[in-house]
Amino acid sequence: MLSEFERALLEAIYDLPMVPNPYEAIATQLGCKVDDVIAATKRLIERGVIRRLGAVVRHTKAGLKANAMLVARVDEEIAERAATPFVESEHVSHCYLRRTAPAWSYNFYAMIHAHSKDELERIADALARSANIESYRLLYSVKEYKKTGWRLR
Repeated sequence: MLSEFERALLEAIYDLPMVPNPYEAIATQLGCKVDDVIAATKRLIERGVIRRLGAVVRHTKAGLKANAMLVARVDEEIAERAATPFVESEHVSHCYLRRTAPAWSYNFYAMIHAHSKDELERIADALARSANIESYRLLYSVKEYKKTGWRLR
């Protein structure tokens, strides 16, 4: 069971303010101390009410019109090292390793965002070279179907 404060906190976290100190802004909004916001958030995580906190970036609103998933085949033994340039890049929103499938030999994925297709291709090439990835494909986004998270009812 959630308290009224926890419900209000979850709603505030859903629309986390884009300011240098978001928890301070939430505390002001809820009329409490920052320590109360942080402690309640930690309790909600411990109880499993919150499983993950993360930003949903609206890339097109940020001016990033070109988006593509770089896919490659990377030996699992070197995957973490290969991922490092991607993980550290401001142009990559997520990067992960998955199992291959009979008709799909790629196991390495990185979503790259840029202002233009040319810029994206230059970024992808530089990242792949940094990771010693010799062969990759870029799968361009054509249409975005959903970009929403949970909502407290």
